[in-house]
Amino acid sequence: MIHRALSPFLTLCVLGLAACDGGGDCTEAQVRILDPMPMQRITAADDADPSDATIQYSFVLEGTCLAEDELVELYLLSPAESLYGGGAVDAMGIYRSPPLPLIPGESRFVARSSVSGAESEELVISVAF
Repeated sequence: MIHRALSPFLTLCVLGLAACDGGGDCTEAQVRILDPMPMQRITAADDADPSDATIQYSFVLEGTCLAEDELVELYLLSPAESLYGGGAVDAMGIYRSPPLPLIPGESRFVARSSVSGAESEELVISVAF
């Protein structure tokens, strides 16, 4: 009987710990690229806007422990490094970009936080028409 009474309490504790990153305070900003996946091949079937001549794709970035009003930014690393998009995360720490045009062939990306300097792992994708 005690087990059944404690079960909801234990569930809430476990969920609370997971939401707080192990129960600790946020101490270090982190950013990740959630979508597309590493080594993903993006084709016309993935195109967010088939009416446009280029393949466009919406990236999903995650930012945790960011400063208030800090942005997550997506950078194209090759063929030349350039800011490709970015914005504020929502209440869940997620930023979904508008459809961004992609260059045929292999492209490398990284996400960065605008203030704290956190950087994601490099993402490599390929784009084929």
